Amino acid sequence: MRKVILHLAARYGTKVVDTSSEVTDSGQIGHWAAMPTHRILVSDKKEQPKLIRQAYANHSPMFIAVDEIGHHGDADVVASTVDREAGMVATCHGETLTNVVNTPTFWSVMGAMREQGLTRQRMTEATFDVAVAVRGVGRFVSHDRMSQAVDEVLAGRSGRRGGRSAAR
Repeated sequence: MRKVILHLAARYGTKVVDTSSEVTDSGQIGHWAAMPTHRILVSDKKEQPKLIRQAYANHSPMFIAVDEIGHHGDADVVASTVDREAGMVATCHGETLTNVVNTPTFWSVMGAMREQGLTRQRMTEATFDVAVAVRGVGRFVSHDRMSQAVDEVLAGRSGRRGGRSAAR
C-alpha cells in the first residue's frame, strides 16, 4: 500500500487515514513512502468513519488511502466518498475474495449487496475497480474487474476468472 500511496502522492493531493500506524508510522516524522501526503492517525477505530468524512470534506483530496476498513460503518463511508468522485485506496482483512464478499461488513463496497431469499445479489457496481489479494511476501492475486469477480463469487465460483496471480 505504501508504494501505491507514494505513486499517488507524487501526482495528486492524497490523504492517508491510518488506523494502526502501519502505513505511515506513528512518530513525529512519518514513513518515507507517506511523506508527500497528509496523514490522519486514527486513535480509536470508532472514529475512523468520521475521520474519512473529514478528510474528504475539509481537504478535498484527489485520493484518500484508508488502512483497514471494516469497523464501525467505515465501509459505508468509503463507498459514499467514492460516489462523490474521490479516488480511494483501502485495505481490508480476509483470507480470500470469497471470504470478503461473504462478510456483511464489506457489502457496501462490494456493490451494495442485498439478500433476496436464499441468494445474494449485487445491486450496484463495486466501489473499487481492482482488488489485490496479498498471499504472502511478493505473492498476490489481482482481480482487475471487481464487479465481475463479486458476481463470480455470488454465483458459487471462486472469483478468480479474470484474476491474475504473480510472484516476485
